[in-house]
Amino acid sequence: MKLDVLVIEDANPCHIKQKLDQMLGGDVRIDVIDSGEEAIKKAKEKEYDLAVIDFNMGCMNGLQTARELKVIIPKLKMIGYSSSWSQSNASEAGLEFYHRDLYNIGIYIQEKVLTK
Repeated sequence: MKLDVLVIEDANPCHIKQKLDQMLGGDVRIDVIDSGEEAIKKAKEKEYDLAVIDFNMGCMNGLQTARELKVIIPKLKMIGYSSSWSQSNASEAGLEFYHRDLYNIGIYIQEKVLTK
């Protein structure tokens, strides 16, 4: 199963793409976007299976981005990460999973998303 993944990260997008590529190998196709606004545009062009969202972005934060993405792609699975958000914030945004560490996000994708 090939997953189409949208990574939304404004600070270091190449790092996240590289980490997820290393962990998930050929099971994913990853598009990296550096803002919530751009993610909304991209989601209107392509239906993604999964979004990995940085919750500490500038103009349009992760919570706003997650809410709008869910309207565009209702069955989109969303995972969030940030050093300053909590699981309750993530649940409010409709995220399936939230963690502060990319390694744990990669493990979650391997075990819970790719195996379905």
